Amino acid sequence: MAEQSIKQHNKMLKKYIEKQFQVKIERTILGRPEDLFGFILEMSSDFLLIQLVNDFVFDGYAIIRKFDYDNIRHNKYDKTSKMILQEEGVFGQLGIEQKIDLESWRAALLDLKKYDLHVIVESEKKKSTGFHIGPVINVSQKKLEIHNYDATGKFDGGTRKIKLDYITSIIFGDRYSTTFRKYLKINS
Repeated sequence: MAEQSIKQHNKMLKKYIEKQFQVKIERTILGRPEDLFGFILEMSSDFLLIQLVNDFVFDGYAIIRKFDYDNIRHNKYDKTSKMILQEEGVFGQLGIEQKIDLESWRAALLDLKKYDLHVIVESEKKKSTGFHIGPVINVSQKKLEIHNYDATGKFDGGTRKIKLDYITSIIFGDRYSTTFRKYLKINS
């Protein structure tokens, strides 16, 4: 991306953050749409922190690479959704209590581990994608180690290691992982 277009891109993102615009972030991962709806809360030189919206409620947060999307939309549909959030009294919940370091995947994951948050990590490797959910066990300079659990709530025998370079998004504080966490089968 040329320097001028990077400046314009950053200016647009700052405007979305300052004016608290709801947006649709259109992404394609291995040919599949992986859109995110929500509010961009923060940005660093490489990452965005987004508060997700699903069916007119806030549903956790996502961290994605700053340039890892096809398009950002802010139109009448997004304005209507924000208005509904306001009318429903949900908009007051905009924001995040914990400080998440957005300088690198590693820094963000270390903060999420410190706050004892379960994460959903999506990754892309050549021709396949990965979905991993669970607590962060360790983060090295190049890899994340997560204690993954399956759809029955049973932990895998060991831990999964994911190269940080393969990560496409990290989701945390969402209803799925926070609710599922309460029903895990620790010793099954």
